[in-house]
Amino acid sequence: MGQAARPARRASQSAVEGLLLGLLVACTAPQQGPSRAEAGAGLGGDIDGGGGPARLPSGSRLDDLAVACRLPAPSTGPAWLRSGVGYQVWLRSFRDSDGDGHGDLGGLLTGLDALQDGKPGGTDLSVDVLWLSLLFPSPSDHGYDATDYDHVASGFGGDAALSALLKAAKARGLRVMLDLVLNHTSTEHPWFLDSASSSAGPRRSWYVWRDAKPEAAEGWGQPWQAKATVWHKAAHGHYYGLFWSGMPDLHYGEEAVQAEMAAVAKRWLAKGVDGFRLDAIRYLHEDGAGAGQHDTVGTHAFLRRLRDVAKAEPADAALVGEVWTDTATVASYLKGDELDAAFDFDTNAALRKGLELRSASFVRNALCKGAALPSYLQRFAGNHDMARLADLAPTVALQELAQGLVLLLPGLAWIYQGDELGLPSGDQPGDVHFRLPLPWTATGPGLGFSAVAPWPSPPPSYAGLAIASQDASPDSLRSRLRRWIALRLAEPTLRAGEVHLLALAGDDAHSLLPMVVRDQATGDELLVVAAFADGALPVPEAWRAGGVKLAGAGGGGEVVGPGLAVWRRGAP
Repeated sequence: MGQAARPARRASQSAVEGLLLGLLVACTAPQQGPSRAEAGAGLGGDIDGGGGPARLPSGSRLDDLAVACRLPAPSTGPAWLRSGVGYQVWLRSFRDSDGDGHGDLGGLLTGLDALQDGKPGGTDLSVDVLWLSLLFPSPSDHGYDATDYDHVASGFGGDAALSALLKAAKARGLRVMLDLVLNHTSTEHPWFLDSASSSAGPRRSWYVWRDAKPEAAEGWGQPWQAKATVWHKAAHGHYYGLFWSGMPDLHYGEEAVQAEMAAVAKRWLAKGVDGFRLDAIRYLHEDGAGAGQHDTVGTHAFLRRLRDVAKAEPADAALVGEVWTDTATVASYLKGDELDAAFDFDTNAALRKGLELRSASFVRNALCKGAALPSYLQRFAGNHDMARLADLAPTVALQELAQGLVLLLPGLAWIYQGDELGLPSGDQPGDVHFRLPLPWTATGPGLGFSAVAPWPSPPPSYAGLAIASQDASPDSLRSRLRRWIALRLAEPTLRAGEVHLLALAGDDAHSLLPMVVRDQATGDELLVVAAFADGALPVPEAWRAGGVKLAGAGGGGEVVGPGLAVWRRGAP
């Protein structure tokens, strides 16, 4: 859930080298996509509108190249969280196993081979981590307003279905993270019903109450929408609900609330989950209006307490936060005693703006802003709270550029369910249209998702983007991304190397994002080029002579843009 939540929201080397040649395609300019105000905070990279082909520096060694910034090799947090490939599962839309038109854990289990089959080769994506969207009982389709934190909703298959999935995942080496909402519950949660029963009701202090609604002049609002209503009337006073009246905030000034929510996490870890994606975590503890509604001392204190729980057993459990704001603020949560990692919203916003304007400078600037935090930052091109990547990058080549670049950056790389197929958003109201059912086959009432019509019907275009069809086509987006993942798995330098983002000037800086990835132990160096503009881009002779082109198209030492290419440097 992002801050704009609504009621409806929320192999040998030679074999790999041969496999990965010929990935890039020329394409048309992308359409403009919608923006998220807070997600884009602090982005740099002014565009001067210049044209012409970009050129890489002519130096023959890394030391000859100007470096904009360096991203150190991943070194902190659980090892499995540093450099793998994650897949975000929007469970209700993954696959239906019981014929009710809604996705469930049984459907995820039957479709798990498409993500990780536990065998070499094949058509799976070879992902390492699953993030499961909300699966607790809830009155909403998104599940961000839970009525019970200790059980899986029956519509998803109940507790036994999760146990079966965890067993299958672990047999394949897959880690499983649960989405966990600590900030608020549903108004239908028994805790809130107790709290709201009277001004002296049981658990009254578990939520934030006022006898009278605070005046607008007091400054209460949403950090992203100052005039929004956050105090909601009930029979016995007004309660604070930052996102919506149906999601009353828990009161973290109450010790009993802190103890219970820490215990919730402990119980799920004991059941075998590997960690949590912590939703809206910066809004936990309110100290007052305005600045007191986010990033407070109380919020940081509770996260230190939660980390003690998470690291007790198993020690490599992970806490990954949704801290949807600028990188400088995100850094305050990543000091080693709170979150293990956080999502890199600055680079996500920069990547989307770069696709829109065909400019690499936004991405370079955002990455350099987070240069001190590469081990902690989780990169992604899309998620459940934003317009589909295909909406603003309407060609396979541009979608490949965006998601392929994420896969070549340090830190765990995430793929949002359906983005590997190039699914566009639908036309349903609210956030549902970012979360439509996956097309597994090109025919049938549910396109292989279900034996019946899915819970919202996807657009007709989904039939042409089905998983089965894309697996049968070596030039499909899913097949291309599978090859980039194979490259990431085959090249230790990409997973654990230090990244040197190269500084270019003028038009070159806007067209091209080159970086050298170096394994400090072996001295192995790879050149990665992300070309955001059309045209042939020359590559230095030092990288071509005696070097190995691992991936990318174009001949004669050129990168064809827009797209990606990777070289290993030849011997000095």
